[in-house]
Formats: sequence, C-alpha cells, structure tokens
Amino acid sequence: MLTGKAIFLPVFNRIFGAGVFDCNLTVPGVPCCVPCLQATAAANTEAADILEVSIDGVSVKNVRAYRAASPGAFPVTYPENSVVGVAAGNYFPQGADGYWLMLASLAKGAHEIRLHMRAPTTSCGLIEFEVIHHITVTPPGHDRH
Repeated sequence: MLTGKAIFLPVFNRIFGAGVFDCNLTVPGVPCCVPCLQATAAANTEAADILEVSIDGVSVKNVRAYRAASPGAFPVTYPENSVVGVAAGNYFPQGADGYWLMLASLAKGAHEIRLHMRAPTTSCGLIEFEVIHHITVTPPGHDRH
C-alpha cells in the first residue's frame, strides 16, 4: 500500500434481499419488501455484542459510531459461477446495514489492524470472527504488487 492512501474496511455488515435468499428471485413466491429488508439488516447489525478494532495495538474507540445503512434499495450483479450459488444476473432489491471504518493514511512501515466481532443473528445463528490485516505502507515508487 502506498503512503497517502486511505483504507476503507468493513467491521461487520449485513445484506438482505433478492440476491441473498430472502425473497424473489432467490426465494420464489416471497415478495421483497424494501422496508422489511432494511429493518432486518438493521436488527442484525444492532445485534453485535462485540465490535473491537485495534490499529497497531491501539483500540479504536466507539466503533458503533461508524455505522451506515444503505439509503434505499440497490441491485447486486452476480457473474457466472458465483460463490453465492445463484444464476448469473442482476438481483434487486437489497438492503444493507453495517459498521465501516475509513482510516486516514498510515505512516510508512508495517501495521496490524485487528477486527473482532460477535453477533447473534436472526438468520444464521451466532456469527463470530477475528480478522487480522498485516499492511505494509511504502512510499510511491516502492509499491509491492
């Protein structure tokens, strides 16, 4: 990663809708209700009881302040052989909600970003994960592809 570049990363997010087995097209006969999809995404996001982020061992305070929801319905497009297991095409509507961080450029050198999240959800039981990102920031002209 180059110096002067910001990092945008998810902490925990949920999507509900036509492309993720909640209503038509992936669940035939179940109508898609956009306010319902958004409310379900919000409820599942709010269920998080652990939201921890640290950067180089320093905790990010009040991660819950970095929440965003989709302002309305949006489509997703899947390619052939997608990991979701649905036919290629456009799926509408979806609603999403989650916690996201936009980090200012990190100083030159090695950095570690740790995420730990746990949430009981209405759709798939308890979700818990820890992600550790190891990032090396280099000056322009020294990027590592």
